[in-house]
Amino acid sequence: MRWLMGGQVYDVSTGSFRTADIGIAHGRIATVGSGARREHADDTIDATGLWLLPGLIDCHVHLTLPTDAGDPAASANRSDAAITLYAAGAAARTLHAGITTVRDVGGWNYVEMAVRDAVNSGS
Repeated sequence: MRWLMGGQVYDVSTGSFRTADIGIAHGRIATVGSGARREHADDTIDATGLWLLPGLIDCHVHLTLPTDAGDPAASANRSDAAITLYAAGAAARTLHAGITTVRDVGGWNYVEMAVRDAVNSGS
């Protein structure tokens, strides 16, 4: 198990932040507590002074729509390959911003579905 040690987490039961250790197993939060047993850790990360948050959700994205879409005709003439590359980059930028789940509410020629399938397969 991987442990994030000493980070700040929000405790919804008290409405305040507290210092905690978070255990992650198989890519998911498995336990939250304090005084993690390091001898059972595969990996430890010192999170002292850092905020620890679960992945965020964005329920309205357009992965295939460039943010600088000033010329609609130019955007409409992009190839599916170019749109796919842009969408994959947009998905990566979204993930690096801490958003781990998105709902794409309008893409192009099912390109966003191909990106989803590639992400799910680990490509």
